[in-house]
Amino acid sequence: LGGVYAEEICLRAGIEKSKKSITLEEGGIIWEKIHELKNSVGKEKPGIIFEGELPVDITPVKLEIYRDKKSQEFESMNKALDTYFTTYELDHIEELRRKKYEEEIGKYISRLKDQTSILKKYLKGEKEYKEIGDLIYLNYKIIEELINTIKKARKEYSWEDIKRKFKESKISIVKDIIPSTGDIILILDDNEVKIDIRKDVFKNSEFYYSKGKKFRGKIKGTLRAVRKTVDKIEEIKAKGVEAYSVAKPKPKKRVTKKQEWYEKFRWFISSDGFLVIGGKDATSNEMVFKKHCLPDDIFIHADIHGAPVVVIKTEGRDVPESTTQEAFEFAAAYSRAWKHGFASLEVYWIKPEQVSKRAESGEYVAKGSFVIRGKRNYGVGKVELTIGVILDDDIKVIAGPEKAISSKADYYVIISPGRKKSLEVSREIKTHLIKKAKEEHKDKLSKLNHDEIQRMLPPGTSEIKKIRA
Repeated sequence: LGGVYAEEICLRAGIEKSKKSITLEEGGIIWEKIHELKNSVGKEKPGIIFEGELPVDITPVKLEIYRDKKSQEFESMNKALDTYFTTYELDHIEELRRKKYEEEIGKYISRLKDQTSILKKYLKGEKEYKEIGDLIYLNYKIIEELINTIKKARKEYSWEDIKRKFKESKISIVKDIIPSTGDIILILDDNEVKIDIRKDVFKNSEFYYSKGKKFRGKIKGTLRAVRKTVDKIEEIKAKGVEAYSVAKPKPKKRVTKKQEWYEKFRWFISSDGFLVIGGKDATSNEMVFKKHCLPDDIFIHADIHGAPVVVIKTEGRDVPESTTQEAFEFAAAYSRAWKHGFASLEVYWIKPEQVSKRAESGEYVAKGSFVIRGKRNYGVGKVELTIGVILDDDIKVIAGPEKAISSKADYYVIISPGRKKSLEVSREIKTHLIKKAKEEHKDKLSKLNHDEIQRMLPPGTSEIKKIRA
């Protein structure tokens, strides 16, 4: 049937899709609903289902799981398919073409801005150095006299004496004398001009003119580059959006990534760097305790039927209170407290040596259940969960307490017990993550399968509480 239709059957039959086993009566209802769905094909009008303005599915009949979604009905499945692939797909191709066009022209516009900025800098430099050279020539006699006066004074006086004498003479043209470099700073037409007294006036002016000439050479090269860029922009505009072809990407072979051993369970890495694992059902609860709970680890559980076994893997380290609190929240979120709509749940931690599968004489310990002896260390865990995505070479979906997930995820949402089914919530989470994402991440997130999000949700109904980026 596939995921969508299997969920539709469960919804119509009023049976929780995550249920591990069903009664004969429930099996009969499911069989009846399968035939009911099958027989409605051809009798009901097919349609295209929308998520906002985006078409997300084509269905031959009305589906309960899409009852809150916008839809467009058609007389036949062929017309629905034809509309989807000729209208919406063409719109999508047109959008991709325009995006390609805008990226291409945007690249050259950005380049033109940079080139224009550099050109302004070169023009300013060329102008300033030419003006200084001109000022030196206009004040030729005054500067020559100053250079000669200082050279003569150096034969009899120290630099300090010369500086003092200039200050006393109140010659306004001289701002400063720099003995270490042999320069004098002059004020010429409100401009500070550095003059090297070891050179004559002509060589001083030539020094500035030559600097201006260097900028002139750079200006010519930059102008050529600007013209090329402008021509390229005009060429792209002339060709228009139609010139950009969009090839349909070839489907990539799905590569199954190697999982870490703990990824078969519920898990997260605490904000202090501790691995925390939890069971998904009675079988995995047994496995978590028997195979992966070592004497130095911490065992966490709650006094509520169906609570997961949660273990903090200590690796011999002392566990901070913050990690224990995060593990409490994790245990509370994946317990039956979620289904019951609790806001919080009392949880406890103990040492593994206090846990046993051995019952007292005459008692029976069911699969996934344990006998706890000794003192229990109680705390309270919030019943909420954070779902995050890490964007590396691939997309990784992680779940756990907000403090642990927020430090690792690129984007995340916080969910709490609510009224929406897991399929709807997983799709909403994906939509919100894409909306919140940076432009360069949107395409990658759009390829995320909502099933990966759905697998992280606690059993029961939920709602989105907060969205973070």
